[in-house]
Amino acid sequence: MALILLVGMTFTGCKKDKSSTDTGLSGTDIAATQDAESQDAVAENVDNLTDNQMDFVEANNFNSAIQKSALGTGTSWTCTSPIGTSVTDTIHANAFPKKIIITFGDTAINGENLHYTGTVTVTDSLPATAHLPWKNFIIRKIKFANFGIASDSSSITVTGTRTVTRSSVKYTPALSAVTLKTTSLRLDIKDAITANLTFAIICGNYTGTFTRIIDRTREAIAHFSKVPKYATAGDSVWRQIYVKDTLTLNGSVIGKNLQDSTYSRVITTPITVTRCPLLVPIISAGKMTLTNGTKTATLAYTADGCKTVVTITKGDKTKVIERRINRKFHKWW
Repeated sequence: MALILLVGMTFTGCKKDKSSTDTGLSGTDIAATQDAESQDAVAENVDNLTDNQMDFVEANNFNSAIQKSALGTGTSWTCTSPIGTSVTDTIHANAFPKKIIITFGDTAINGENLHYTGTVTVTDSLPATAHLPWKNFIIRKIKFANFGIASDSSSITVTGTRTVTRSSVKYTPALSAVTLKTTSLRLDIKDAITANLTFAIICGNYTGTFTRIIDRTREAIAHFSKVPKYATAGDSVWRQIYVKDTLTLNGSVIGKNLQDSTYSRVITTPITVTRCPLLVPIISAGKMTLTNGTKTATLAYTADGCKTVVTITKGDKTKVIERRINRKFHKWW
């Protein structure tokens, strides 16, 4: 689902509702929970979009002379490092700190009927004790400066910063008992994530904002298997086994929601993202406590085929809703 559609389709009517004062699980309670889930989904999409841009930049060794349609018409980027500008080779790519500025100029990406504007500045740095390979130790700070996504009737504008600090990278190979060669590989990456972001929403005549102050950890586990490159005997290639991948989150998010109330989302049992047999990403397990103003509810996540089911519990009242996510499993991010 395109990011902008989340605004019109999943936020509750794109309007504020402060009318409920009851202590049960009211329609307003459910709407507030749906909005909280939608806020997470919007934030995930913004993260994914930024990651996609950085995947392309890194794949071209940070060479700012290369401009391709993958970044979208009207989008440009520049890169500077201690060695100089326009980093063009792997030696320069290993120089830090590095700053990448991605400028969106009324950009359309992947044929979407959306327009991207504003600037995203990514600063990659390393701790003093780091050594190659650099991706095992990188600290990535992402600054959004009026980064906007708009359709004809709706828009989202993001400001603030998000920082991802790599804490661990572990490779676990499995050997064939016959050939003693590596046949499969497990890659386990752990990150600490902090952020302070503001999302401004316009949907028709409705305007509103929500904020997210994030303090989370993330563990991504990817599985790879070596398979024949051709039908006949010969070279082998590594292939990712997506259905085995997992993404686990812990920590909290606090801020103000679209109803102008303070909220918090505290994970009490790790949130686990997996893929169903159709490779659709789903939240298959986990619990969190959601507080909106003075009201508190517990959210429990389970899988139903290729759907994420959220059970909302408040006192002795329960309600089940569906949660749509659009989380991409990145090799590094």
